Amino acid sequence: VIKTNATAEKTDEEEKEDRAAQSLLNKLIRSNLVDNTNQVEVLQRDPNSPLYSVKSFEELRLKPQLLQGVYAMGFNRPSKIQENALPMMLAEPPQNLIAQSQSGTGKTAAFVLAMLSRVEPAERYPQCLCLSPTYELALQTGKVIEQMGRFHPELKLAYAVRGNKCEYKGARPRP
Repeated sequence: VIKTNATAEKTDEEEKEDRAAQSLLNKLIRSNLVDNTNQVEVLQRDPNSPLYSVKSFEELRLKPQLLQGVYAMGFNRPSKIQENALPMMLAEPPQNLIAQSQSGTGKTAAFVLAMLSRVEPAERYPQCLCLSPTYELALQTGKVIEQMGRFHPELKLAYAVRGNKCEYKGARPRP
């Protein structure tokens, strides 16, 4: 029984030491993270960095018609998700991106803007395909495409959704 109590006391002491060591480690980690924010801010200003972000839509060098569409939609400056995601989505060569943000923060507008920026309206063939998990989201995304692209009159949008027959122009598919 005495050995058990001694072992229990030792465990309590070790536990206190472990908590103190963990506290010190957390302080070191936090202080290093705080010190590195300057480096992150520098990387956000470097156009060659994956952390590059913008503070205005003009910095993205968009086509004038798209910029006009963005402002007509009521956007004054990029949201947080847009200022970080758009430089990556508009990069040459194109890059893949996975981003997560709350509802209503401008994700749809960001990827629609990236899609439309790569479209050449004079070219008369499908250039973008946007897949949506639901019918309602497809319609909502299409509405954003229509609003943002309204200053590109030659831009055409087609919905490949239930009840909508897509017309083929030019060569017909073989049966």
